[in-house]
Amino acid sequence: MPATAKRFGLTVDQNLDQRFEIEPSTRAAMQYLSFLYRKFDGDINLTLAAYNAGEGRVQRAINRAGSREFTKLTLPNETVHYVRRFYALMNLVDISSLKRDRVDTLWLFASETSCNKRR
Repeated sequence: MPATAKRFGLTVDQNLDQRFEIEPSTRAAMQYLSFLYRKFDGDINLTLAAYNAGEGRVQRAINRAGSREFTKLTLPNETVHYVRRFYALMNLVDISSLKRDRVDTLWLFASETSCNKRR
């Protein structure tokens, strides 16, 4: 999404689209994930759903459901599958081999590297 990319510092115009450049787009993605993680109070399911479907759509689903429980939300199938694929990938790379504090450190790193500047 061009607006989200610009919000997190990427240039998106007729001359340059940094969404296709590995380093700046990865940095922006980490900042956005960190923002969503804080916005949804550390709920990884909601964070991933918002990354896929948009934070507004997930917030509206929460409001409609009267619950922040991911399984109670009405979201697009694509988003539900996106979150499930994340957990499948975790199993493939055996995230359990990482210590829990290492996973927390990765999220902390993401939050510390975010700048949350709106442009």
